[in-house]
Amino acid sequence: MITVTFDTQSLRTHRRQPLVFSLATLRRLSGDAQLFRISTTTSSTGLIAATAYHAAESTLGYRDFHYFLDEANLSAVLLTTPANQASVERLFTYAKAHQLFSEH
Repeated sequence: MITVTFDTQSLRTHRRQPLVFSLATLRRLSGDAQLFRISTTTSSTGLIAATAYHAAESTLGYRDFHYFLDEANLSAVLLTTPANQASVERLFTYAKAHQLFSEH
């Protein structure tokens, strides 16, 4: 079973936590490397890259920023690491090869 692991920080608890997904359970991947949603047979998770998170945080006011996070239905911030970058590339490559990718 091929898996991808992401090192993230929960938007709810602000704790670091690994997220592990089996590619065999992937049903849909939408978005881009900065903001994406992973839908599997058992769950759906929205991730935002740390750079995009900090850019939105510094650009939007407090209320608008939190509204953005809620409306985008995000679960966690994807920390900036080489391992995460490789996992994102692996996930997107797999999803595109198996016609599970959508830009929206």
